[in-house]
Amino acid sequence: MDRSIAINPRNAVAYLSRGNAWYAKRNWDKALDDFNRAMRLDPRLDAPYNNRGNVKLARKELDAALADYNRALEVNPRSAQAYLNRGLVELLKGDETDAERDFEHCRAVDERLGVSIDERIKNLRRALATTSSEK
Repeated sequence: MDRSIAINPRNAVAYLSRGNAWYAKRNWDKALDDFNRAMRLDPRLDAPYNNRGNVKLARKELDAALADYNRALEVNPRSAQAYLNRGLVELLKGDETDAERDFEHCRAVDERLGVSIDERIKNLRRALATTSSEK
């Protein structure tokens, strides 16, 4: 990806890809830098907003993550992944009604994610219940 960026430093998708690689390595700062760069280069892409939200979620910055998922959905109202991620944040914040609404939107947009959604929700609810009972 560095080579792609060197060849064309205005390639938003190259920054997005490199940001994803940094995210996979849990290097949040470098991932954020690349996602921010991708957004500046092509604000019509929803993935950089969604992926930046994932970094913020990993950092437990729930309100900031929610804002990024909202922006991703403004850019692309059919982003199943942004609906899923926003729903997960809403669930973490205790907003079951909005979370379920977003999960239904996600299923409507991409029914293939249905099993993934249900499994992630189940795991998150289990984790939340464990955390609550430990307090």
